[in-house]
Amino acid sequence: YIFTPVRDGGSLTMLRIALIILTFVAPFFFPWQITLIIVLGAAFFVPILGLFAGVLTDVLYYVPSAAPMPVATIIGVFIFLLGLVVQEFVKTRIMGA
Repeated sequence: YIFTPVRDGGSLTMLRIALIILTFVAPFFFPWQITLIIVLGAAFFVPILGLFAGVLTDVLYYVPSAAPMPVATIIGVFIFLLGLVVQEFVKTRIMGA
């Protein structure tokens, strides 16, 4: 799915690859607000990145005494579901038009 050929010379595939790399690097270098914006943008192209980024963030920063449950993973699930809905809506609108 990620590396499917596109008709615009491959720029969309390069964008997907760049977003995947940026999503996995963002929790290490950026504050959580910037990371959230990056993951939201990446989830429109590859929805599962929301879940992966949430799990990665919890693996890096989760402290059991600070929160009763892994908050970043839960946010990642919501971003994943949002990405699925948006992607399905865009496919339906493009194909239906």
